[in-house]
Amino acid sequence: SMVDNLDGTDAGMGASRWEILQRSLSTVLPPLDQQLALGAIIYPAENTLRCDLPSGSDLVPARGNVNALLDLLRRTSPTGGTPTAAVLGIASRTLLNTPTASSARALVLATDGAPNCNTALNPSTCVCTSPPTTPGVNCGSDTLCLDDTQTINTITATFRDERIPTYVIGIGSQLNQWAGTLDRMAVAGGAPRMGTPRYYSVANQNELTDAFTRITAQLTRCTFLVNGVGSNEPLTVRVNGVDVAQGPNGWEWTNVARTELVLHGVSCDQVAMGSTASALVECAP
Repeated sequence: SMVDNLDGTDAGMGASRWEILQRSLSTVLPPLDQQLALGAIIYPAENTLRCDLPSGSDLVPARGNVNALLDLLRRTSPTGGTPTAAVLGIASRTLLNTPTASSARALVLATDGAPNCNTALNPSTCVCTSPPTTPGVNCGSDTLCLDDTQTINTITATFRDERIPTYVIGIGSQLNQWAGTLDRMAVAGGAPRMGTPRYYSVANQNELTDAFTRITAQLTRCTFLVNGVGSNEPLTVRVNGVDVAQGPNGWEWTNVARTELVLHGVSCDQVAMGSTASALVECAP
């Protein structure tokens, strides 16, 4: 299952970021309509105050949802703040309540804004996500304070406790000033890209389409169903003939019944991107 958390505003990228997002998803998702159970949360809630949270998913994850997702984006206009931490909590709960016996769950966070909307932060001392309009004022509102700690803690807990990774996509060059925060978010999510930056940094439609292509390849190719493995039988997992360690940076069981196995990190990248890469699971004698 996958949930897209989508935020965006108009920008000078040849088209608005929102339009570029729609075009990229229109290219990448249709062939995966019956492979991915797609859902979406768009935030903040439309026609509400700056930081209001949606009550739940705008689109509940299900196979065959591509057209519904694209139609939802066409009918929606981006506005408001970026309450990322709270929305990620809503999204992870939605995924946990979505039955699945044969697929991995993941979140994809596509954003053109740094996380904010945490009223517990001090506007006099915080890092501000928007320049203040009043001279001598650090930040015009607590809702504009950078909410990096709470957001990273939420992403960390979602991956550590629920084994739901979060892929992070930053849209637009203005996000470069928040690259450190987005990198930490991507690493915390357990699915950072290889190289620098660790998040998927995109400045145009081709780069965004490529990011979604790479992510969906991992989601559709890095989960394996395993049958007939006893609870006391050790496994050796190999990619391209090289043993992969068991753990959050290698491979893990996604359920206690030991019927579903997922690859993380470099091993998943190899399987998703290379036609010669393969995953071999064998019971040790």
